[in-house]
Amino acid sequence: MAAWQIADKHHLRKPVMEQPEYNLFHCNRVEREYARLYDEIGLGLTTWSPHASGLLTGKYRAGRPTAAAPSRA
Repeated sequence: MAAWQIADKHHLRKPVMEQPEYNLFHCNRVEREYARLYDEIGLGLTTWSPHASGLLTGKYRAGRPTAAAPSRA
């Protein structure tokens, strides 16, 4: 909100999009902190890491990644 208000005050381009991490482990920022900004100023949303970098897919369930399910780490 602060960035939007500063841009508005100085007649600059306002933020139109937020790109937070959003998955089962990281959802508070989107669902609680930013929720009012979507309605009040029309902030758009595009998220990253919906599968928590593969953690939610079961990729690491058996321990280390395999050739069938490699890891960028």
